[in-house]
Amino acid sequence: RNLKPHCTWPSPAVEIFSVFIGREKSKAIQIHGSVEVLIDGEVKYYIFKREERDALRLQEHVNTAPILDGSRLFENFSSLGMKFDIKDVDGRLAIKGFVDFEARVLSFNFYQEKQLCSSILGQNGFAAVHYSIFSDAVLANIKVYLNLKRGGVDVYPEVVSGSLITQYSCYDYSTRYNKDYYRIVLFKRSKEDSVQPSSN
Repeated sequence: RNLKPHCTWPSPAVEIFSVFIGREKSKAIQIHGSVEVLIDGEVKYYIFKREERDALRLQEHVNTAPILDGSRLFENFSSLGMKFDIKDVDGRLAIKGFVDFEARVLSFNFYQEKQLCSSILGQNGFAAVHYSIFSDAVLANIKVYLNLKRGGVDVYPEVVSGSLITQYSCYDYSTRYNKDYYRIVLFKRSKEDSVQPSSN
């Protein structure tokens, strides 16, 4: 996952792990709208953005929306915020609200290097964003190469499925909750949703 923009020295950073969409009985739903990350009141990037015609379908009992890119380094900012505006195509669910912190609050040790969660209550549902604030973070670029052999011969796979998930060594992942909501999903595909790997 890329931390953008980045510097050659450690800087404060936010890592947004997951956005949980709570609704009645975790029924299947199609959602659209946006979750924006704001620095000093200005939109810097989106962690979720879908038009109604391209609504995201969450199957029954699937509660997390995929994160576009939840990692960013920041310098010299006075506030960090997240703006939620999520609806479902049937008009039953509507979640609007803000999560907002002043930089001086985020500088307290109480908030740094912790597994944090903020919730936004909406109509017929809620959103919960799971994230961490780091006082000193660095850029990490990850590239995965597949090297498969069958009978001693290199094999190039036609399709790939499975998962690639990262986690922080300083965090406790002994509970199912922390495993589900405070890890970074770099790749996750079922056999039915497999993809063709890049030749690069």
